[in-house]
Amino acid sequence: MRDLRQELFGAQDWVAELISNTKPEQYSLPTPCSEFTVKDLLDHYMCVCDKIESFPVDRTPAETRIVDDYLQEWNASSQRARAVWTDEAMHRDYTMSWGAVHSGPETVGIYLFEMVCHGYDLAYATGQPLEGPEAVAQAALEAAIEIVSNYPREETTYDPETRAPENAGPTVALAAFLGRDVS
Repeated sequence: MRDLRQELFGAQDWVAELISNTKPEQYSLPTPCSEFTVKDLLDHYMCVCDKIESFPVDRTPAETRIVDDYLQEWNASSQRARAVWTDEAMHRDYTMSWGAVHSGPETVGIYLFEMVCHGYDLAYATGQPLEGPEAVAQAALEAAIEIVSNYPREETTYDPETRAPENAGPTVALAAFLGRDVS
């Protein structure tokens, strides 16, 4: 897999924009990811950020995070992630929480597609544009297809693929690939 750090950082920038446009009164809204409300998703995002910045420095990420200012914490965590995902970090293997071992580029790819797909969830729930930056979303879709297709779907955390509209952009196509109902 190619180096997707710049796409990951672009996804972080897109999600920062989504977070900045999310209002506290929207926190109780459901998202397309059935296990999360908007607030649950924001809390999950904070844990994902912690994982992204923890792997390269061999720190155990937090299971939960209590955050007062989602945008401030997101931006700070994004900056820390950019600092630790060095060329050296990309040449290591990482053990994921479910036990699979992935290369540095694959690990970045996994977090890229998770971030973009949950960006779709947040955008959908809060009435924001569903498509992230095209190059970022296309890279996320390609990474998801490459990585998720290596496992029987029932052994992953993703629902069966759904059908995306013919004219779907890469963010919506990614959401459909990872099991969201995008119809």
